[in-house]
Amino acid sequence: MPLFRKERKVYFLDPFLYRAFCRQLGATPDIASLVEGVVGEHLRRKFNVYFFSGRKEIDFLIGETGIEVKWQPVRPSDFPRLTVKNKILVGKEGFEYVEKANLVVLPVPVFLLLL
Repeated sequence: MPLFRKERKVYFLDPFLYRAFCRQLGATPDIASLVEGVVGEHLRRKFNVYFFSGRKEIDFLIGETGIEVKWQPVRPSDFPRLTVKNKILVGKEGFEYVEKANLVVLPVPVFLLLL
């Protein structure tokens, strides 16, 4: 259900446009936002993507799979504690599978290659 009072996330489809807007506005480009936008655009091209926001937020939701993107070294505990059947944590580095949480940790380039 849409919540009109909350701030919205904006994802630029083109990294060049993102950097051009940042330069024009005198802002410093945030690489984490850029990476999240690139992952989101790749997911959107292949799947019906939704967003989950409650007390905690999941960046992308595809069916019963939650995908959290962080541009930093990640640990399984970085995934929000939500009841999502399948969990994918995409970060800067690291490979891991946590069976009891059904959580996969992948680096961004590998995740994008698997799409």
